[in-house]
Amino acid sequence: MEDGQILQQLSPDTSLNTDTSALPGGSGNIQALSSDVVPINQILGLDLPSKPVSDHLINVYFESVHWFMVLFHEPSFRQRYDAIMVAGQASLSDTSFLVCLMLLLAIGARYIDPASNLPREVADTDLDALQRKLLDKTRVHLLDIIEVGGVEGVQICVLLSTFYLYHDRPNLAFAIHGMGVKCAHAMYLHQEATWKEPTALTREVKRRVWWALYVVDCFYSIIFGRPRSVRDEESNVAMVRNLEDTATRHPAFNSTENVSGSSFPVTIFSYQRYKFRLYTIAARVMRDIYFGNSSTPLTSVSQTIQSISRDLESWFQSLPPELKHSSGSDSNLVMQQDQEPPKNNIVRMFRLQAMTLQLAYDNIQILLHRPLLQLPIGSDSLQSIHSIITRARGSTANEQDLSAIDGTVLSMSKAQCYKSAIRTACLNVSIVQEARHTHAASYVGIQMFTAGMVLSIAALSAPLSSEAQQAKRAIGRIVSTMASIGNETLLSAQSQQVLKQLVRLILEKEMNSIFAETTGQFDTLQPGKSNFQDPSQPMLCQSPPVPTQNASDNPQSTVQTDPIPCERTGDSSMVRRYDLDTETQPDEFMQETWNDILPTASFDYSEGISSVRQVFSQTAHPQVTRPGWTDYPVNPSLLTESAEPEGNIARPFRFSPPGNGFQGVGQAWLWDDGPLQPVNMESGENSTF
Repeated sequence: MEDGQILQQLSPDTSLNTDTSALPGGSGNIQALSSDVVPINQILGLDLPSKPVSDHLINVYFESVHWFMVLFHEPSFRQRYDAIMVAGQASLSDTSFLVCLMLLLAIGARYIDPASNLPREVADTDLDALQRKLLDKTRVHLLDIIEVGGVEGVQICVLLSTFYLYHDRPNLAFAIHGMGVKCAHAMYLHQEATWKEPTALTREVKRRVWWALYVVDCFYSIIFGRPRSVRDEESNVAMVRNLEDTATRHPAFNSTENVSGSSFPVTIFSYQRYKFRLYTIAARVMRDIYFGNSSTPLTSVSQTIQSISRDLESWFQSLPPELKHSSGSDSNLVMQQDQEPPKNNIVRMFRLQAMTLQLAYDNIQILLHRPLLQLPIGSDSLQSIHSIITRARGSTANEQDLSAIDGTVLSMSKAQCYKSAIRTACLNVSIVQEARHTHAASYVGIQMFTAGMVLSIAALSAPLSSEAQQAKRAIGRIVSTMASIGNETLLSAQSQQVLKQLVRLILEKEMNSIFAETTGQFDTLQPGKSNFQDPSQPMLCQSPPVPTQNASDNPQSTVQTDPIPCERTGDSSMVRRYDLDTETQPDEFMQETWNDILPTASFDYSEGISSVRQVFSQTAHPQVTRPGWTDYPVNPSLLTESAEPEGNIARPFRFSPPGNGFQGVGQAWLWDDGPLQPVNMESGENSTF
């Protein structure tokens, strides 16, 4: 409570007119801003593009970002924008809005599709130069906007931070995000009870901004492996609701959703609420699993993982058909979603929203189950478990506690990680490509890379298994899908190169395994009976039984996978018949059930994780530079030399040592040494990511 409010309660007839702007928690900067209007360039220090160009860039922004991250009430924003642009003048009190407008124009210039039918004046504009100029001026004004405070300051921080994150400036993005969080805290944006908004519209805009900030904060924690800046127990903001700008529905569906106990039609805005709920679950993963008390028994961690997993599954099952991604396995859903032409912008937005929800869900599943991924299964593996946990926690673990973990739980964690990674690889390529010129493009790439890492680990753990063949195909699909949405960012180029290196490592280990087993195979040849199959004929790769997804209810439940046709290739490896040309070939993954593509329970992922760590270690400290795939050299003991494609020179990696920033590929911290690395809340010692 401010001094004036306290005095007013004690003595209603007394007023306090003292300036308290310099005091912490005081009245803020009360310096009056002039209401006199002046030309816009006198406020911003540059001329904005002409109104026709600006109109087009604003349209691009709302088409490429607004469906993904809602920060504004579009009608009121456009109304204020039109009034200022027509007049060509504004007052100093409009400065925050004008800086926000500059940023929207810069983002619109970034995401404009050069292949689209551009108006002549837009086509004649140097959009790259315009983008740089607008971003530079935004940064010049940033600190002044933060000092003034207000919703626009948080909006600018959220937009600028995510823009830099998705375009190769992660350190700067992280710092600007921190500014946004503190700006929000300063104005009590995290406590709705303190708001004194005159209209429902301004209150709803604040909710939109807060929840957008909340998701960004959680996403940064997920991809960087750092603690969140927003504390759930200190925040209390109601869920966003529809306004007149968010009432559009999918033309092929008539579903409803539950909002605060009431049923409402599913609209283009429903995605935001489902996303917010999903990230509240993700926040629990980071808080309870990765940044909990390091003395928590592993059995408790395992139980927490199971509990959160059930909540994730419940969330996923609650999705309406409008927001369920059509990968091709559900023909009825695909047919319904495709009733309208793909060029229908509303249908396009629903398709993109469904795809990003599916992607985020599977990424959070991988994040949740990662701590159990490398724990070996079996009664004779206690010592191995003990060693892993001791190394991760830095203390002696209780062996009785470790042995109490149900092997079925470990099996299901591995199965869930593998399933989520495969499902990410199976994203509908045509829908992913629609995200190319949107704010979601790098968001997609970051999470596809994580799925590729899981698949690489699975293949490296058992190079000759049928699962390894599935994983290689899936990695190839991920790389080709990432390439289809563009290589403009360093993040995309790095991710693809790392995955290509891992595929080479998989092939190397596969070849070594084949030659290592050759002698034993010849020793077991039976006279008069051939042990070899005609290489020209398809081979049957039979997967052992694996637990079904309801194995927690019935531990004995298993499913026998069907034989999977494979073919031999020139490198002596067995691979499933698959063509990376995903636009012309049917999706063979979707011809199988999910149980057909789950790994065996006996998989030990520790070796695969160890190999992945070595690849990251070598790319962090390159010693030689060569073109193509070996731009990022790894230890010769990991990879062998092979023919390299020409003309495929990418920019060098920018991996940084621990604690020196975030340069490099997103979510790489998940594969650092040790399955569990929480913060010890009692000692205050941080783990190393």
